[in-house]
Amino acid sequence: MSSGFKNFFITFVICLLVFGFAGFKYIYPWLSETLNVEKVINPGETSAADNSGDESDPSAGESSRPQTDTSYNENGRIFTLSVACVDKRGRAVAAALVDSNEKTGQFILCSVPVTVRVVNEAGISVPLADMMPSLTDAGMCSAFSAMTGVDVDYCLRLDRDDIIQLSKAVPGTFIKVSEDISFMDPKYKDFVPEEGEPYPDDYFITISSKSGKIYLNEGLNGRTNLEWLLDYNPGNDEDVEYNAYYAAAAKALFQQFFEQEGALKNSATLASIIRGKRTNLTTDVISTNLDLIFGGDDFRRSVISYPGNWERAVETIRKLDGRRE
Repeated sequence: MSSGFKNFFITFVICLLVFGFAGFKYIYPWLSETLNVEKVINPGETSAADNSGDESDPSAGESSRPQTDTSYNENGRIFTLSVACVDKRGRAVAAALVDSNEKTGQFILCSVPVTVRVVNEAGISVPLADMMPSLTDAGMCSAFSAMTGVDVDYCLRLDRDDIIQLSKAVPGTFIKVSEDISFMDPKYKDFVPEEGEPYPDDYFITISSKSGKIYLNEGLNGRTNLEWLLDYNPGNDEDVEYNAYYAAAAKALFQQFFEQEGALKNSATLASIIRGKRTNLTTDVISTNLDLIFGGDDFRRSVISYPGNWERAVETIRKLDGRRE
């Protein structure tokens, strides 16, 4: 091998190594970010789910059936529902996806953090919590479709009063709290005792934790534990809502509701729950899909938290859903 050709060959190999390293380290990530999947949020407006969110890992159950499995039901129905609990400004406090799939025999309940970001019609990445007030029903379904990678057909928004109503329909509903919760009854916020005057017996409200649980429907001083918790505001600022217990109760109810088939699997009961709510659900939709809404006992059940980034979330939920390879 001539000296000139040898030097050329060595230089060529070095260039391949250098440009290969640069492509892997810089160009590939840039392309991956640039070629993100886009999704329509509102008719005529194109946006995409941003690849950020809660960092929790999914507790995914069994893998769903592939479409080629002999147990796949080509004629099976699918019920998908996005649920959001909102504050008095319409901002989301808690959210979830329900995917009950008769085709694959899979029931998915996925808690979605309201911090996950979605690109709005202006091309700006906005947390779901802040976007919720401006979304139509169709827009809410499309936003959840973008975040999860599956088609979402129905949506339901609930507020504090709705959560109280829903809780009363779910027997034994609870949140996990390790210690008792004690606070001043809000009705005494302007109470100033005179010197030597004792405080009223009901000045402090104490909600007892039993074996690490607070049962939301238990009565206390003429109200339920949940009603007390939803009114609790440690900052005493009426303009700033305290949503920690609201979010905890909503997330518990999302899961426990679908475990109460015996008490709730009734079209009239569900119709009363959605009456007057902001939703595209109808009594006919409920009647037609009653078995799917409570499909958790008949299908493979997966209760998961939204994975740490958008790509992983879509991959995980689509795999469980089983409609797409």
